[in-house]
Amino acid sequence: MKSIKIILPIIILLTLAYPNHRTKKHLKWHKYSL
Repeated sequence: MKSIKIILPIIILLTLAYPNHRTKKHLKWHKYSL
């Protein structure tokens, strides 16, 4: 559970750095997994 708090900001930084379709798909997948 603690790893989620570490992973989420990394995902946000990745999406800001690389606004690609791949990162957006990963965000959607993580929202479903949460």
